[in-house]
Amino acid sequence: MTMIAMSVINFIRCINATNQCNEGELFNITSGLCVHGLFFVDEQDRYGHWRTPVVKDPHKSLKVFDSFIKSGYLEFDVAAVEALNTLLVYNKLKIPGGYGNVARIDREMLVNHKCFTGSNHTFAMLVRCKNMAWSLNEYMAHYTLLGTNHIFVVDDFSTDNLLEIAQPWIEAGFLTIVSGVDLDDYFKEIIKKFDWVGFIDFDEYIMPFKNDCLHEVFDLYKDYGGIKLGWIEYEGKIITEGESGNDLFKRRLPSTTLYEAMHFKLGASSLMGKEIGQSKKITAKAKGMPHCLKYIDNSTFPVDEKFLRADGKDFPTRRCYDGLKKTYDIEERIIALLHIHALSLEEWIERCVRVFHSVPHDRDKTTKQFDFQAVIEHYDKKVIPVSEMPEKMLSIAQRLSKEMKALVKFS
Repeated sequence: MTMIAMSVINFIRCINATNQCNEGELFNITSGLCVHGLFFVDEQDRYGHWRTPVVKDPHKSLKVFDSFIKSGYLEFDVAAVEALNTLLVYNKLKIPGGYGNVARIDREMLVNHKCFTGSNHTFAMLVRCKNMAWSLNEYMAHYTLLGTNHIFVVDDFSTDNLLEIAQPWIEAGFLTIVSGVDLDDYFKEIIKKFDWVGFIDFDEYIMPFKNDCLHEVFDLYKDYGGIKLGWIEYEGKIITEGESGNDLFKRRLPSTTLYEAMHFKLGASSLMGKEIGQSKKITAKAKGMPHCLKYIDNSTFPVDEKFLRADGKDFPTRRCYDGLKKTYDIEERIIALLHIHALSLEEWIERCVRVFHSVPHDRDKTTKQFDFQAVIEHYDKKVIPVSEMPEKMLSIAQRLSKEMKALVKFS
Protein backbone atom coordinates (compact mmCIF):
# COMPACT_ATOMS: atom_id res chain seq x y z
CA MET A 1 0.00 0.00 0.00
CA THR A 2 1.34 3.41 -0.96
CA MET A 3 1.54 6.36 1.41
CA ILE A 4 -0.70 9.32 0.52
CA ALA A 5 0.78 12.77 1.05
CA MET A 6 -0.41 14.14 4.37
CA SER A 7 -0.58 17.71 3.09
CA VAL A 8 -3.66 17.02 0.94
CA ILE A 9 -5.85 16.17 3.91
CA ASN A 10 -7.49 18.99 5.82
CA PHE A 11 -8.33 17.54 9.19
CA ILE A 12 -11.03 18.83 11.48
CA ARG A 13 -9.85 18.65 15.03
CA CYS A 14 -11.78 16.65 17.62
CA ILE A 15 -11.00 17.14 21.29
CA ASN A 16 -10.45 14.12 23.45
CA ALA A 17 -11.61 15.61 26.73
CA THR A 18 -10.70 12.73 29.02
CA ASN A 19 -11.26 14.94 32.05
CA GLN A 20 -14.91 15.43 30.99
CA CYS A 21 -15.79 11.99 29.61
CA ASN A 22 -15.75 8.44 30.87
CA GLU A 23 -12.94 6.08 29.96
CA GLY A 24 -13.11 5.01 26.32
CA GLU A 25 -15.25 7.98 25.27
CA LEU A 26 -14.60 11.08 23.17
CA PHE A 27 -15.92 14.60 23.56
CA ASN A 28 -17.84 15.72 20.45
CA ILE A 29 -17.28 19.43 19.90
CA THR A 30 -20.38 19.75 17.71
CA SER A 31 -22.94 18.21 20.05
CA GLY A 32 -21.13 18.82 23.35
CA LEU A 33 -21.74 15.17 24.28
CA CYS A 34 -19.43 12.38 25.39
CA VAL A 35 -19.67 9.57 22.87
CA HIS A 36 -17.91 6.33 22.00
CA GLY A 37 -17.57 5.08 18.45
CA LEU A 38 -15.93 5.49 15.08
CA PHE A 39 -16.22 8.80 13.24
CA PHE A 40 -15.58 9.58 9.59
CA VAL A 41 -14.57 12.61 7.54
CA ASP A 42 -17.75 14.29 6.31
CA GLU A 43 -18.23 17.78 4.89
CA GLN A 44 -21.64 17.93 6.51
CA ASP A 45 -20.22 17.83 10.03
CA ARG A 46 -21.05 21.55 10.26
CA TYR A 47 -24.65 20.40 10.55
CA GLY A 48 -24.05 18.17 13.53
CA HIS A 49 -22.24 15.05 12.33
CA TRP A 50 -19.29 13.64 14.28
CA ARG A 51 -15.90 15.24 13.92
CA THR A 52 -12.75 13.37 12.96
CA PRO A 53 -10.20 12.85 15.73
CA VAL A 54 -6.61 13.90 15.30
CA VAL A 55 -4.45 11.30 13.53
CA LYS A 56 -0.69 11.40 13.45
CA ASP A 57 0.86 8.06 12.53
CA PRO A 58 -0.70 5.99 9.71
CA HIS A 59 1.91 3.24 10.09
CA LYS A 60 1.07 2.81 13.76
CA SER A 61 -2.61 2.77 12.84
CA LEU A 62 -2.01 -0.09 10.43
CA LYS A 63 -0.57 -2.16 13.25
CA VAL A 64 -3.41 -1.24 15.61
CA PHE A 65 -6.06 -2.00 13.02
CA ASP A 66 -4.37 -5.29 12.15
CA SER A 67 -4.72 -6.37 15.76
CA PHE A 68 -8.43 -5.51 15.63
CA ILE A 69 -8.87 -7.54 12.45
CA LYS A 70 -7.19 -10.57 14.02
CA SER A 71 -9.40 -10.35 17.09
CA GLY A 72 -12.50 -9.76 14.98
CA TYR A 73 -13.65 -6.75 17.00
CA LEU A 74 -13.11 -3.01 17.12
CA GLU A 75 -13.05 -1.78 20.71
CA PHE A 76 -14.62 1.65 21.07
CA ASP A 77 -11.68 3.62 22.33
CA VAL A 78 -9.37 6.32 21.05
CA ALA A 79 -7.01 3.80 19.46
CA ALA A 80 -9.79 2.26 17.36
CA VAL A 81 -11.13 5.64 16.33
CA GLU A 82 -7.76 6.90 15.19
CA ALA A 83 -6.71 3.64 13.53
CA LEU A 84 -9.77 3.20 11.33
CA ASN A 85 -10.07 6.88 10.45
CA THR A 86 -6.40 7.10 9.57
CA LEU A 87 -6.69 4.19 7.15
CA LEU A 88 -9.79 5.70 5.56
CA VAL A 89 -8.52 9.26 5.12
CA TYR A 90 -5.12 8.09 3.89
CA ASN A 91 -6.83 5.74 1.45
CA LYS A 92 -5.14 2.69 2.96
CA LEU A 93 -8.25 0.69 3.81
CA LYS A 94 -9.51 -0.10 0.34
CA ILE A 95 -10.59 -2.94 -1.86
CA PRO A 96 -8.09 -3.62 -4.69
CA GLY A 97 -8.71 -1.72 -7.91
CA GLY A 98 -10.11 1.65 -6.81
CA TYR A 99 -8.32 3.52 -9.59
CA GLY A 100 -10.02 4.11 -12.92
CA ASN A 101 -9.04 3.46 -16.51
CA VAL A 102 -8.67 6.38 -18.90
CA ALA A 103 -11.18 6.07 -21.73
CA ARG A 104 -11.71 7.48 -25.19
CA ILE A 105 -15.13 9.14 -25.42
CA ASP A 106 -17.07 9.10 -28.69
CA ARG A 107 -18.30 12.72 -28.50
CA GLU A 108 -19.89 12.49 -31.96
CA MET A 109 -22.08 9.68 -30.67
CA LEU A 110 -23.34 11.90 -27.87
CA VAL A 111 -24.10 15.02 -29.91
CA ASN A 112 -25.93 12.89 -32.50
CA HIS A 113 -27.82 10.90 -29.88
CA LYS A 114 -31.61 11.24 -29.80
CA CYS A 115 -31.49 12.44 -26.16
CA PHE A 116 -28.98 15.22 -26.83
CA THR A 117 -30.82 18.57 -26.64
CA GLY A 118 -28.03 21.10 -27.19
CA SER A 119 -29.17 24.39 -25.68
CA ASN A 120 -32.83 23.29 -25.48
CA HIS A 121 -34.39 21.49 -22.50
CA THR A 122 -31.06 21.54 -20.62
CA PHE A 123 -30.34 19.57 -17.47
CA ALA A 124 -27.28 19.76 -15.21
CA MET A 125 -26.28 18.08 -11.95
CA LEU A 126 -24.00 18.98 -9.08
CA VAL A 127 -22.36 15.91 -7.52
CA ARG A 128 -19.96 15.61 -4.61
CA CYS A 129 -17.28 12.97 -5.05
CA LYS A 130 -14.39 11.37 -3.17
CA ASN A 131 -12.26 8.58 -4.63
CA MET A 132 -14.77 7.44 -7.23
CA ALA A 133 -12.49 7.46 -10.29
CA TRP A 134 -13.17 3.76 -10.92
CA SER A 135 -16.89 4.46 -11.56
CA LEU A 136 -16.72 7.92 -13.19
CA ASN A 137 -16.84 6.61 -16.79
CA GLU A 138 -19.99 4.63 -16.15
CA TYR A 139 -21.64 7.44 -14.20
CA MET A 140 -20.96 9.94 -16.96
CA ALA A 141 -22.04 7.49 -19.68
CA HIS A 142 -25.34 6.79 -17.95
CA TYR A 143 -26.29 10.45 -17.58
CA THR A 144 -25.04 11.78 -20.90
CA LEU A 145 -26.80 8.98 -22.80
CA LEU A 146 -30.05 10.01 -21.10
CA GLY A 147 -29.51 13.59 -22.25
CA THR A 148 -27.82 15.30 -19.30
CA ASN A 149 -26.01 18.34 -20.65
CA HIS A 150 -23.40 18.81 -17.94
CA ILE A 151 -22.22 17.37 -14.64
CA PHE A 152 -20.34 19.48 -12.10
CA VAL A 153 -18.29 17.31 -9.73
CA VAL A 154 -17.14 18.82 -6.45
CA ASP A 155 -14.00 16.86 -5.60
CA ASP A 156 -13.66 16.25 -1.86
CA PHE A 157 -9.86 15.81 -1.75
CA SER A 158 -9.78 12.58 -3.76
CA THR A 159 -6.56 10.60 -3.62
CA ASP A 160 -7.21 8.39 -6.64
CA ASN A 161 -6.78 9.33 -10.32
CA LEU A 162 -10.12 11.15 -10.65
CA LEU A 163 -8.70 14.10 -12.60
CA GLU A 164 -7.01 11.80 -15.10
CA ILE A 165 -10.21 9.82 -15.71
CA ALA A 166 -12.22 13.02 -15.96
CA GLN A 167 -10.08 14.64 -18.66
CA PRO A 168 -11.73 13.03 -21.75
CA TRP A 169 -15.16 14.05 -20.46
CA ILE A 170 -13.94 17.57 -19.72
CA GLU A 171 -12.52 17.85 -23.23
CA ALA A 172 -15.82 16.58 -24.65
CA GLY A 173 -17.60 19.43 -22.84
CA PHE A 174 -19.78 17.39 -20.50
CA LEU A 175 -17.90 17.59 -17.19
CA THR A 176 -16.41 20.19 -14.86
CA ILE A 177 -14.31 19.29 -11.79
CA VAL A 178 -14.09 21.85 -8.99
CA SER A 179 -12.89 21.84 -5.39
CA GLY A 180 -12.95 24.23 -2.49
CA VAL A 181 -16.14 25.96 -3.64
CA ASP A 182 -19.09 27.12 -1.57
CA LEU A 183 -21.80 24.64 -2.56
CA ASP A 184 -24.63 27.13 -2.04
CA ASP A 185 -23.08 29.82 -4.22
CA TYR A 186 -21.96 27.37 -6.87
CA PHE A 187 -25.40 25.79 -7.13
CA LYS A 188 -26.93 29.23 -7.61
CA GLU A 189 -24.60 29.80 -10.56
CA ILE A 190 -25.66 26.51 -12.16
CA ILE A 191 -29.33 27.47 -11.82
CA LYS A 192 -28.69 30.50 -14.04
CA LYS A 193 -27.34 28.42 -16.92
CA PHE A 194 -29.64 25.37 -17.22
CA ASP A 195 -33.39 24.72 -17.39
CA TRP A 196 -33.44 21.86 -14.86
CA VAL A 197 -30.91 21.24 -12.08
CA GLY A 198 -30.34 18.82 -9.22
CA PHE A 199 -27.88 17.81 -6.51
CA ILE A 200 -27.50 14.02 -6.81
CA ASP A 201 -25.05 11.65 -5.13
CA PHE A 202 -22.46 9.50 -6.88
CA ASP A 203 -24.26 6.31 -5.88
CA GLU A 204 -27.57 7.39 -7.44
CA TYR A 205 -28.67 6.81 -11.01
CA ILE A 206 -31.77 8.60 -12.33
CA MET A 207 -33.70 6.05 -14.36
CA PRO A 208 -36.84 6.58 -16.48
CA PHE A 209 -39.40 3.80 -16.68
CA LYS A 210 -41.22 4.77 -19.86
CA ASN A 211 -39.32 7.59 -21.61
CA ASP A 212 -36.02 7.21 -23.43
CA CYS A 213 -34.72 10.67 -22.48
CA LEU A 214 -34.77 12.73 -19.29
CA HIS A 215 -36.06 15.90 -20.97
CA GLU A 216 -39.16 13.95 -22.05
CA VAL A 217 -39.86 13.16 -18.40
CA PHE A 218 -39.13 16.68 -17.13
CA ASP A 219 -41.54 18.17 -19.69
CA LEU A 220 -44.34 16.27 -17.95
CA TYR A 221 -43.69 18.36 -14.82
CA LYS A 222 -43.11 21.79 -16.38
CA ASP A 223 -46.09 23.29 -14.54
CA TYR A 224 -44.52 22.50 -11.15
CA GLY A 225 -41.43 23.64 -9.30
CA GLY A 226 -39.77 20.27 -9.66
CA ILE A 227 -40.06 16.53 -9.25
CA LYS A 228 -39.05 14.47 -6.24
CA LEU A 229 -37.42 11.22 -7.34
CA GLY A 230 -38.16 8.28 -5.07
CA TRP A 231 -35.42 5.78 -4.23
CA ILE A 232 -35.28 2.21 -5.42
CA GLU A 233 -32.48 0.10 -3.95
CA TYR A 234 -30.35 -1.30 -6.74
CA GLU A 235 -27.93 -3.88 -5.43
CA GLY A 236 -27.62 -7.58 -4.84
CA LYS A 237 -25.37 -10.47 -5.76
CA ILE A 238 -23.25 -9.38 -8.69
CA ILE A 239 -21.64 -11.47 -11.40
CA THR A 240 -18.25 -10.08 -12.39
CA GLU A 241 -16.11 -11.42 -15.21
CA GLY A 242 -17.98 -14.73 -15.17
CA GLU A 243 -17.37 -15.36 -11.47
CA SER A 244 -19.69 -15.09 -8.50
CA GLY A 245 -19.15 -12.24 -6.09
CA ASN A 246 -20.37 -8.78 -5.26
CA ASP A 247 -17.23 -6.64 -5.30
CA LEU A 248 -18.08 -3.76 -7.61
CA PHE A 249 -14.45 -2.67 -7.70
CA LYS A 250 -13.72 -5.67 -9.95
CA ARG A 251 -16.27 -4.54 -12.52
CA ARG A 252 -14.97 -2.41 -15.38
CA LEU A 253 -16.45 -0.94 -18.50
CA PRO A 254 -16.71 -2.04 -21.22
CA SER A 255 -16.77 -5.72 -20.15
CA THR A 256 -19.63 -5.48 -17.64
CA THR A 257 -22.02 -2.60 -17.03
CA LEU A 258 -23.90 -1.85 -13.84
CA TYR A 259 -27.16 -3.09 -15.36
CA GLU A 260 -25.66 -6.39 -16.46
CA ALA A 261 -23.98 -6.85 -13.08
CA MET A 262 -27.33 -6.35 -11.32
CA HIS A 263 -29.15 -8.61 -13.81
CA PHE A 264 -31.59 -5.81 -14.73
CA LYS A 265 -33.53 -6.28 -11.48
CA LEU A 266 -34.92 -3.77 -8.98
CA GLY A 267 -34.82 -3.79 -5.18
CA ALA A 268 -37.12 -2.30 -2.57
CA SER A 269 -38.67 1.15 -2.96
CA SER A 270 -38.36 3.91 -0.35
CA LEU A 271 -40.15 7.12 0.63
CA MET A 272 -36.80 8.92 0.58
CA GLY A 273 -36.42 11.28 -2.33
CA LYS A 274 -34.17 13.82 -4.07
CA GLU A 275 -35.44 16.84 -5.96
CA ILE A 276 -34.81 17.94 -9.53
CA GLY A 277 -35.95 21.55 -9.91
CA GLN A 278 -37.02 23.80 -12.75
CA SER A 279 -34.53 26.68 -12.62
CA LYS A 280 -37.00 29.47 -13.23
CA LYS A 281 -38.99 28.28 -10.21
CA ILE A 282 -36.22 27.72 -7.67
CA THR A 283 -33.70 30.01 -5.98
CA ALA A 284 -31.19 27.70 -4.29
CA LYS A 285 -30.72 24.36 -2.61
CA ALA A 286 -32.29 23.99 0.81
CA LYS A 287 -30.11 25.07 3.72
CA GLY A 288 -28.40 22.12 5.34
CA MET A 289 -30.00 19.64 2.91
CA PRO A 290 -28.55 19.89 -0.59
CA HIS A 291 -30.91 17.29 -2.04
CA CYS A 292 -33.93 19.53 -1.47
CA LEU A 293 -34.55 22.91 -3.11
CA LYS A 294 -35.82 26.38 -2.22
CA TYR A 295 -38.68 27.61 -4.39
CA ILE A 296 -39.59 31.14 -5.46
CA ASP A 297 -42.76 31.32 -3.32
CA ASN A 298 -45.12 29.20 -1.25
CA SER A 299 -47.27 28.37 -4.26
CA THR A 300 -44.37 26.61 -5.98
CA PHE A 301 -43.36 23.12 -4.89
CA PRO A 302 -42.13 19.73 -6.15
CA VAL A 303 -44.46 16.83 -6.91
CA ASP A 304 -44.02 13.10 -7.01
CA GLU A 305 -44.47 10.91 -10.08
CA LYS A 306 -48.27 11.14 -9.80
CA PHE A 307 -48.21 14.95 -9.44
CA LEU A 308 -48.93 14.94 -5.69
CA ARG A 309 -47.24 17.63 -3.61
CA ALA A 310 -43.97 16.22 -2.27
CA ASP A 311 -42.02 18.86 -0.34
CA GLY A 312 -43.06 17.56 3.08
CA LYS A 313 -44.60 20.89 4.11
CA ASP A 314 -48.08 19.39 4.28
CA PHE A 315 -46.59 16.91 6.78
CA PRO A 316 -45.25 19.24 9.52
CA THR A 317 -43.14 16.53 11.15
CA ARG A 318 -41.60 15.34 7.89
CA ARG A 319 -38.27 16.46 6.45
CA CYS A 320 -38.16 17.71 2.87
CA TYR A 321 -36.49 14.57 1.60
CA ASP A 322 -39.24 12.49 3.23
CA GLY A 323 -41.91 14.37 1.29
CA LEU A 324 -43.13 11.37 -0.71
CA LYS A 325 -46.52 10.12 0.49
CA LYS A 326 -46.37 6.63 -0.98
CA THR A 327 -44.42 4.31 -3.19
CA TYR A 328 -46.00 3.17 -6.43
CA ASP A 329 -46.23 -0.20 -8.10
CA ILE A 330 -43.44 -0.86 -10.54
CA GLU A 331 -45.75 -0.81 -13.54
CA GLU A 332 -47.12 2.61 -12.54
CA ARG A 333 -43.82 4.39 -12.17
CA ILE A 334 -42.48 7.07 -14.49
CA ILE A 335 -39.02 7.82 -13.11
CA ALA A 336 -36.95 6.84 -10.07
CA LEU A 337 -33.56 7.12 -8.46
CA LEU A 338 -31.66 3.83 -8.45
CA HIS A 339 -29.70 3.90 -5.20
CA ILE A 340 -26.58 1.77 -4.90
CA HIS A 341 -26.52 1.29 -1.14
CA ALA A 342 -22.82 0.44 -1.01
CA LEU A 343 -20.48 0.53 -3.99
CA SER A 344 -17.75 -1.37 -2.17
CA LEU A 345 -16.94 -3.30 0.98
CA GLU A 346 -15.10 -0.23 2.28
CA GLU A 347 -18.22 1.90 1.87
CA TRP A 348 -20.37 -0.84 3.37
CA ILE A 349 -18.21 -0.81 6.52
CA GLU A 350 -18.54 2.96 6.78
CA ARG A 351 -22.30 2.79 6.44
CA CYS A 352 -22.63 0.02 9.01
CA VAL A 353 -20.61 1.98 11.56
CA ARG A 354 -22.55 5.19 10.86
CA VAL A 355 -25.85 3.40 11.45
CA PHE A 356 -24.47 1.69 14.52
CA HIS A 357 -23.63 5.08 16.03
CA SER A 358 -26.61 7.08 14.83
CA VAL A 359 -27.67 10.08 16.92
CA PRO A 360 -29.06 10.29 19.54
CA HIS A 361 -26.55 7.93 21.08
CA ASP A 362 -27.94 5.67 23.80
CA ARG A 363 -24.92 4.50 25.76
CA ASP A 364 -27.02 2.32 28.09
CA LYS A 365 -28.34 0.10 25.29
CA THR A 366 -25.40 0.10 22.88
CA THR A 367 -22.76 -2.60 23.01
CA LYS A 368 -19.20 -1.30 23.14
CA GLN A 369 -17.85 -3.65 20.50
CA PHE A 370 -18.33 -3.60 16.75
CA ASP A 371 -17.97 -7.02 15.13
CA PHE A 372 -15.87 -6.24 12.06
CA GLN A 373 -15.91 -9.80 10.72
CA ALA A 374 -19.70 -9.97 11.03
CA VAL A 375 -19.98 -6.86 8.87
CA ILE A 376 -17.86 -8.45 6.14
CA GLU A 377 -19.85 -11.69 6.31
CA HIS A 378 -23.11 -9.74 6.14
CA TYR A 379 -21.87 -7.88 3.07
CA ASP A 380 -20.86 -11.13 1.38
CA LYS A 381 -24.22 -12.76 2.10
CA LYS A 382 -26.45 -9.72 1.57
CA VAL A 383 -29.19 -10.20 -1.01
CA ILE A 384 -31.87 -7.57 -1.44
CA PRO A 385 -35.30 -8.82 -2.58
CA VAL A 386 -35.51 -8.03 -6.26
CA SER A 387 -38.18 -7.82 -8.94
CA GLU A 388 -37.97 -7.81 -12.70
CA MET A 389 -37.74 -4.47 -14.47
CA PRO A 390 -40.97 -3.65 -16.32
CA GLU A 391 -40.74 -4.26 -20.04
CA LYS A 392 -40.21 -0.67 -21.21
CA MET A 393 -37.70 0.12 -18.47
CA LEU A 394 -35.83 -3.08 -19.26
CA SER A 395 -35.51 -2.03 -22.91
CA ILE A 396 -34.15 1.38 -21.80
CA ALA A 397 -31.63 -0.24 -19.44
CA GLN A 398 -30.52 -2.72 -22.09
CA ARG A 399 -30.11 0.10 -24.59
CA LEU A 400 -28.06 2.11 -22.10
CA SER A 401 -25.90 -0.90 -21.31
CA LYS A 402 -25.15 -1.49 -24.99
CA GLU A 403 -24.52 2.19 -25.77
CA MET A 404 -22.19 2.59 -22.78
CA LYS A 405 -19.80 0.11 -24.30
CA ALA A 406 -19.86 1.95 -27.63
CA LEU A 407 -19.41 5.35 -26.00
CA VAL A 408 -16.61 4.47 -23.57
CA LYS A 409 -13.61 2.70 -25.07
CA PHE A 410 -10.15 1.90 -23.83
CA SER A 411 -6.93 1.83 -25.79
